[in-house]
Amino acid sequence: MRNGFSFVEVLVSVAILSLLGSALLKFNSFNKRMMEKTLISQKNILLYSSVLYMKDLDKKGALGKTMTLMDVVSFNNISDNDRKFLKSHSFDISVKKQEKVFLFASQDGDSYIDNSLVDIQKDGNTIQYLLLKRPK
Repeated sequence: MRNGFSFVEVLVSVAILSLLGSALLKFNSFNKRMMEKTLISQKNILLYSSVLYMKDLDKKGALGKTMTLMDVVSFNNISDNDRKFLKSHSFDISVKKQEKVFLFASQDGDSYIDNSLVDIQKDGNTIQYLLLKRPK
């Protein structure tokens, strides 16, 4: 009668446990990387969504050059620390004109919405917004 496990059974169980442990470590590191990427994306969305409130975004000469958050702000009384913070965050912006979405036709003319894709790039991360404008 046997009182314990054989050497081969112990080796097989250790091999199985090591495979499960390495899978858990890999899964944990994947989760950590995705969490870091998500946090960076959220921070960028919070910081750079203010760009969408610039009037005539595609006509300001902002396209194709690097801007800072200070260029976006329209406040006059800003403290030095806030000014330094706003100047330290730079980004690249591009606007891709899409098409007009026609809603209906009336006697006054066609009613439509202009839409454009706005790409804001910061440190290799790209945030893409859909910008909708009513015609004037």
